Amino acid sequence: GDEFVVAFWDAEAPRVAGSKHPTDALAVLRRFQKTLESQEYANIGSDSKGRITISGGLATFPWDAQESALLIERADQAMLRAKRDGKNRIKISA
Repeated sequence: GDEFVVAFWDAEAPRVAGSKHPTDALAVLRRFQKTLESQEYANIGSDSKGRITISGGLATFPWDAQESALLIERADQAMLRAKRDGKNRIKISA
């Protein structure tokens, strides 16, 4: 599978009047996970339909690490735990 990083930054007001920021990054990840699961992709493999799942790891600044490389490492470790525990899960850095 592919790996990528998403960094959440919540320093400004919501872009849409009356909207609210998510209460936490885990809520955003779960919404993203649910959206991916609900989509059907016509050509995932050779002539087959399929679905995409995601295993994710979440690390937070400054609690899990104060340097970007270490923060990514902590998130990666959490993601590997998610995969070991059965995939399509999200784990928080411990």
